[in-house]
Amino acid sequence: ALYDFFAEELFGSVEPLVQRSMLQLAAAGDSSIEIARDLIGASLDDVLQSATARGFLTHEPNGTLVMHPLLREFFLTRLGELGQSQVESVVRPIVHRLNEEQHWDDCLTLLKRFPDTDLIPATMSAAMSNLLESGRTATIQQWLELAQREQIDHPVVLLAEAEVALCEGKNDNAQAFALRAAGSLASKDLAAEAYLTAARAAHLGDDLVAAARPAERAESLGAKTRVRNEA
Repeated sequence: ALYDFFAEELFGSVEPLVQRSMLQLAAAGDSSIEIARDLIGASLDDVLQSATARGFLTHEPNGTLVMHPLLREFFLTRLGELGQSQVESVVRPIVHRLNEEQHWDDCLTLLKRFPDTDLIPATMSAAMSNLLESGRTATIQQWLELAQREQIDHPVVLLAEAEVALCEGKNDNAQAFALRAAGSLASKDLAAEAYLTAARAAHLGDDLVAAARPAERAESLGAKTRVRNEA
């Protein structure tokens, strides 16, 4: 409570531009100076001077802007108190920028806190190939839980369900989810991933005939060398 009191006093002592900038930087995680400049614009240097003078931020030698976790929580709480349109005006550009840098964990953290039914499937679609390639099934599980909580109806959610089912040894479920996803995904890369998952599931279930067709489809669709080779 005492920390919140001092944070409120400091927050109220700065101009609105710095206040909004702190909400943006809190939502963006520990960002690079380049991301901060893209979000805040030409006023960044003045904002950083004011913010560092009040202890809102520290500027690490590697160029990362770091905010104390308690202070970040204070700013995120303030952001959550704004109207929906204002929250979206802060969150959406940040998620798009983090997408460009493939900062999937920061995207996930932000969208858990401020769900957006458009951004969740879009970000999942952008992240999925990278998460599959690096074997980050636990992260895929978290994205799936978020999508299910927000009742997202999108084929990329089926692909996530297939991957989690495959990891749990539920090969029949994994194959069914993956084939449904493959038939609905607009992205050829993701469709290839889905067919590859279906082939893996059938192969692990010792159904080599059922594994062959989706493997062939994955190979024909896959633009990535990894997908073609694995297929």
